Amino acid sequence: MAYASTLPLMTLKDTAGMVVLTEDKQLEMPVPLASDWRKRVLELLLEGKVSQPENVKVAMAKVSEKVAVRGGTEGLQAIQLISPVKTSVLPDQIVFRWKGIAGANQYRVLVADESGSKILWESQPISKTHLSLPAHTLKPGGVYTWQVEAIVGGEKAVSLPARFWVLDKQSAFVVRMMERRFSHSALTLATLYATYGLWDKAIAQVHRLQKQNPDHPAIKLLRESISKQLQK
Repeated sequence: MAYASTLPLMTLKDTAGMVVLTEDKQLEMPVPLASDWRKRVLELLLEGKVSQPENVKVAMAKVSEKVAVRGGTEGLQAIQLISPVKTSVLPDQIVFRWKGIAGANQYRVLVADESGSKILWESQPISKTHLSLPAHTLKPGGVYTWQVEAIVGGEKAVSLPARFWVLDKQSAFVVRMMERRFSHSALTLATLYATYGLWDKAIAQVHRLQKQNPDHPAIKLLRESISKQLQK
């Protein structure tokens, strides 16, 4: 049949409206995306991943490397870091989160250089299990390491260290610009965040898509792919 090549191969509900992918790989979206971003959306739907700029690839490789443990190992893993772990963050949105442990009523956050050997910033003791880093504390484009310490029964409890990348200024500019323009489209935002290694933000958008498309195989593939990035 002459129109067979334009039959839907996939349909799903974006938060902005219906998305249709035809058999000849034409993508119909409810938002006006440039051709390079439409290509990334297509990759995301078919493969569960997107092509990243070279600087993002390099940074993601660094944050996924094993971090050398600073000092002794006693008490390590007693505190579990939640985020940011093996991900990128926007320069003005750096929030540290971790799981509290029994017996600890105060925690201290330490931020070090990429190797973890030089402490660049440390917080005052706090009782909360989250902390926003003051603006302009870290240089955009850098890879950093962080840990959390606590005192429990007179002994120190320490998390294993984790790395994150602070987006460079140009990448952050693109992300903020597209966030403003496409805030109503979870699929576009998921693609944007995956492109720049903002995995925590990407998975939040996938959850939005899951609510619209329960059990959709493409969304399931996307969720599994992002989860693997965080577990590397």
